[in-house]
Amino acid sequence: PQPQNMHMQQRPVNSQPPQNMHMQPRPVNSQLSHPQNMHPLHLSKSSSTKGRFLDNDRRINAGKKPMNKPSSDGRLNEMPRGAPRQSRPPPSSNQNQDFSRRPAPNRVVPHQGNHPGRQQNSRHGRRPPPAGPSSGSVISRPATNIFNGAINGAMEKVLSDSVPENPAPEKDMESRIAEMLFGKLMGSNFNAALTSENSVPGTANSSTSSSSGPPSNNATIVLTDVQGSTSLWEADPQAMQTALDIHDKILRQQCAAHNGYEIDTEGDAFFLAFHTPSDAFNFGLKAQIALFEAEWSDDILKISAAEEDGCFRGLRVRMGIHHGPVKSCKNEVTGRTEYVGEAMNIAKCVEGMTHGGQILTTFETWNSASNQGGSNLELTQVVDLGYHALKPKGSEDDLERRIIQLVPESLAFDYFAARRRHDDAEGTTKKAEPEKKGRQFDPPITEEQVAASFHDAPHVNHEVTIAFIYFNEIENQFDDPKPIVSDLIRLVGDLLVGTPGYHSQSNMLAFPDIAEAVEFGLNLLEELREKRLNNTDLSDLVKFGCVHDTFITMGPHKTTGRADYFGKVVNRAARITAKSDLGTVNFGVLADTNVKELPKLKDRYTYRFKGVKELKGVQEDMALYEVNFATKGSTPLGLSKKSTSRKR
Repeated sequence: PQPQNMHMQQRPVNSQPPQNMHMQPRPVNSQLSHPQNMHPLHLSKSSSTKGRFLDNDRRINAGKKPMNKPSSDGRLNEMPRGAPRQSRPPPSSNQNQDFSRRPAPNRVVPHQGNHPGRQQNSRHGRRPPPAGPSSGSVISRPATNIFNGAINGAMEKVLSDSVPENPAPEKDMESRIAEMLFGKLMGSNFNAALTSENSVPGTANSSTSSSSGPPSNNATIVLTDVQGSTSLWEADPQAMQTALDIHDKILRQQCAAHNGYEIDTEGDAFFLAFHTPSDAFNFGLKAQIALFEAEWSDDILKISAAEEDGCFRGLRVRMGIHHGPVKSCKNEVTGRTEYVGEAMNIAKCVEGMTHGGQILTTFETWNSASNQGGSNLELTQVVDLGYHALKPKGSEDDLERRIIQLVPESLAFDYFAARRRHDDAEGTTKKAEPEKKGRQFDPPITEEQVAASFHDAPHVNHEVTIAFIYFNEIENQFDDPKPIVSDLIRLVGDLLVGTPGYHSQSNMLAFPDIAEAVEFGLNLLEELREKRLNNTDLSDLVKFGCVHDTFITMGPHKTTGRADYFGKVVNRAARITAKSDLGTVNFGVLADTNVKELPKLKDRYTYRFKGVKELKGVQEDMALYEVNFATKGSTPLGLSKKSTSRKR
């Protein structure tokens, strides 16, 4: 007796078809793909599976003359997109017979025998894969859309190894074959491919980025160079050649691992391009670690420019990174894509500022990467190096850019540990512990530093004056306060230039002492009274308060790289500012402070006692003093008379 489910079973050619056939009769005029194109595989003449399908064709069509003629170019006719597929025919013994592919017109070939509605299941051809991604639904048509562009030989092998002995019900057989094929062939990369096709351009996460090839329009440029390479070649050419081979291998491995593109090399310098800043930063950080851990020869480590010194070991590679618009062109000699434009020019300036083993980038480039979720940059030390004047090629004016230093956490100097205050049981400050080893660098090689860096932030003797600027009233008075607040913060930064003050957070400043802090606060109010912002006198809408005390520790902020202070002084300064009146500058001291120990202010300032205040979270009572100008006509702090008139 014949089994009921025969779609994967062999049967004699002239036998009656079973009652439950998986392919139901279709009208002759229905839109069907040619039987030759039913199978998703593109089988070559030398394929081991081809004979199996050929044998089936001959068995079904024994004695019939082929109905199709090859086209003039020898190619199969295109199959209509979305045409229905039929299940794979039953396997038969492999007959290694050769034949030419036949054309695939959209015709219905009746089955030989007593079942005219059954269609021929010839499987020896399919249409060429489309040039771009399939527009069909992967879920509804897996055999049509999933396999376009797949590797022919690999898929044939998967199919030959994946035919079940006891097939599933006919209704999901097509999906089961699809699952077996892409499960074995594609693996986990299949889902990644779907994700990349459906992702929005420019928002790809660096950790799952599948971009390849040279970037276009916008690129993250990375320029590298070996410090002291000339002296290394002079000292030991053989050892330097071996070391340079190690260096080149590491950079190329990390470049490939992070979807980078090698533009060119000049000696020991690499010119690289990445699709995203995150990829570029991960490349630089991983490369620095790999260079430090590389198996350098003893001969190269004997040379001073490559000797082991703390967290430096082997060749010291400097790296400059910047992301921005670029224009690409082909190098006629190398055939590689080259880049010109803002990103390349600024990257060259940034790389020129670096020291060996150092990674520098612009703040906007770092900020775009740090704002990306899953950027894998958590184990990175970020250090703010302040604003610097850059002179990129093709620019008539200097560009001011805030520069950020990145160091792998495993190689970084621990500023928080080195600048921690240690008190004994009696409250006496103990001598600081010896500084731990880690990468520290000289100041950047720059034309001009125009704003203070993390290294300029006050920290001597663990003392600092913390000041806060509160502008809550501006937010209450204006419908759209954000532009005004942004301009106010920018004005604060401009006024800090040339002063010992440091911009720690948007509304938090650090000074060496109270006198410097209150002088800055008074000059800020004077600027606001002169309607520098929004053509409005905003001086009565802000508060300025400060406190001088010791801090527990300080170091670079995890994300911004700016100086971050910890200790009672921060909370006390915030509470004093909150207790201050609008439009005033104030400082606070402990209530039992002797009048003679009050800070020495300049002659043009006077202060008056405002009372003892109980501050939230502060155990001791604090005395509040308000500071005012004793005389008028002073020049705002941080601005020369020339620059003051220009700003006005």
